[in-house]
Amino acid sequence: MTISDPLKRFGIPYALFWGTVPLGETEGDCYVLDGGDRVIDLNAVVECLTVEDATGVEPDGGTADPLALLEDDKARGETRTFWHPETQTVASGITHRGLLNICRALVLAFATGELTSRRDREAAIRCAAMLDGFANVGLMALIDEATGCR
Repeated sequence: MTISDPLKRFGIPYALFWGTVPLGETEGDCYVLDGGDRVIDLNAVVECLTVEDATGVEPDGGTADPLALLEDDKARGETRTFWHPETQTVASGITHRGLLNICRALVLAFATGELTSRRDREAAIRCAAMLDGFANVGLMALIDEATGCR
């Protein structure tokens, strides 16, 4: 009996592989789950998208709850709870699709002038930078795959 047997019995996904991925100016843990989902640690995503002043209080409003960003219709259903075999703990993550959808929604809201708080505008700017980085790496991977470079 392997560690995955009881997890499969109860329908709990588990991480097969893990590492870190750049999220703007920070890094976040990332995982490939047994069902194939690619997820990024939920706490790292929230931390990356949250800006507070030294008092911990947002001076001009903004997203009161950082997790509210995950309530966007495009992100709904993209969170995953899974077992991390190395730490022997349950972890939470958001799929790569969910993070991309949140970033796209924030950048679009910024571009159309819908974001009124400094916190939300700064999160949108960080999202734009992350999308640029993701696109850069993705395009390089596509070229490498197409040319047989790697």
